[in-house]
Amino acid sequence: MITQLDTENADFDLTSIQTVLTDTPDVTNPMLCQILLAIGDGSKDLDASGGTFEITININGVPLQPSPTTQYFAAVARVMWWSDPFPVPANMAMTIQLESPNGADTDVDVTAYLYEVGVSAASVNAEVDTGISDAALATAANLTTVDTVVDAIKVTTDKLDDTLEDDGGTYRFTENALEEAPSGGDATAANQVLLLEDIADVKGTGFVKDTNSLVNESAGLTINWTIEATVTT
Repeated sequence: MITQLDTENADFDLTSIQTVLTDTPDVTNPMLCQILLAIGDGSKDLDASGGTFEITININGVPLQPSPTTQYFAAVARVMWWSDPFPVPANMAMTIQLESPNGADTDVDVTAYLYEVGVSAASVNAEVDTGISDAALATAANLTTVDTVVDAIKVTTDKLDDTLEDDGGTYRFTENALEEAPSGGDATAANQVLLLEDIADVKGTGFVKDTNSLVNESAGLTINWTIEATVTT
């Protein structure tokens, strides 16, 4: 897409050189510009003789070479002509001038268009700002929100970092981190030994697994139990 910077319209006596457009494209940035001339409007037209017309582009009062630019127009009443793109430095005025070779072209409607065809810093900035705004991305408010959340997460991760230590490439909790951990109950090695001794006492010295185990008893089998009790008074 190109941007139209200016347009001017008037009726001219083209039998002598006429300025059909005056403009300063940008006071801050250099611009790459292009001109389109619409000559004749269906009412005030060329005399349809055709011939070689002269177009002059002046920048800051200096003719842009080649000057003038000569252009052959066919024998028609209305024509359009466009220039090659040309640069205009920042804050410089430019003019477009036109002259016909035909003595009958004394009252001709001319519309001149000025376009920006390059990519200026201003247009890039405007498009980027619009894109960011439309997508709601990377705004100052959004960045502030992200910073707040990240700061809160960092407070927690810093605490967790203090609870870990490197154990040969594998991380483990530090002794301080485990100070308040549950003791794990009473399943100490000593208690496990006592438990096994109690089980052995229950079985007795004559216990045979394949004979005396409860899984080998069948339905209806009489089992005699001897219970020894010591009563202390």
